[in-house]
Amino acid sequence: MFRVLMSALLALGMVFWISEETAEAKRKRSGFTKQSYVSLTKRRQYRKSVRRNAAQTRRRNGNAVRISISLGSQRMIVTHRGRTIGNWAISSGRQGFRTPYGTYRVGRMHRTYYSRKYDNAPMPYSMFFRGGFAIHGTGHISALGRPASHGCIRLHPTNAARLFNLVAANGGIVAIN
Repeated sequence: MFRVLMSALLALGMVFWISEETAEAKRKRSGFTKQSYVSLTKRRQYRKSVRRNAAQTRRRNGNAVRISISLGSQRMIVTHRGRTIGNWAISSGRQGFRTPYGTYRVGRMHRTYYSRKYDNAPMPYSMFFRGGFAIHGTGHISALGRPASHGCIRLHPTNAARLFNLVAANGGIVAIN
């Protein structure tokens, strides 16, 4: 009885070993290594995350806050779901520091931020839309309505806080002309 049981267990072990060896041999023959399997898995995960983020963006863009900025009149008009939320005075880039034209999606957002480029200047309620360019609150309220910044769009802190909360909840699209 013992011999029969041992031979059965040995046979099972041999079958497992042979099937494992065969799978490994197939992988080696096809050039599919463990490293390529890992990179393939990472690519699949990345593609899934991109599709998921794109779907979220599509959902959010339908409900996104539209921020229209006129550099000529130094005004910002904010609309959400077809309603005008605000028509506020801004300060854009002064002579030698231009604010970029175009349409952008709001990227990273910081309630409290300090400029690394300009002597740790406070930039409350920052919403970055292109590289280092942002919409943010300012303490220089007297300068609103005329170009005065280094390229960012400055707002009254109360308006910046309101806009920040709206964009955080719904996403934002910035159009500068």
